[in-house]
Amino acid sequence: MPLYFSSILWTFLYFKSIEEKEMNALMDFVKNDKNAIHLIKQISPWDVELEIMCNNYEEYNVLLNNITEKFHNIIHKVETAIMGEDYVFPSNKMVFE
Repeated sequence: MPLYFSSILWTFLYFKSIEEKEMNALMDFVKNDKNAIHLIKQISPWDVELEIMCNNYEEYNVLLNNITEKFHNIIHKVETAIMGEDYVFPSNKMVFE
């Protein structure tokens, strides 16, 4: 029986190294997938955060397997977090302006 959920899955990708051409290829690949919501490059322990919404865990595994197979030469590690809602942690001052 498949595991169903209606949460966003945050997928954290760690790269071995990545060039602009490879990053663009990853962005294009993700942009063309109906389950991918956002691909975020940010200052964090991971290199890229990928937000995914799927109907079930099997659907998520198919997408993640496709990404890791296609980009196996640049992806070092993958972590996933399932969250039911987004949290905002306000700051006293602007970090970037």
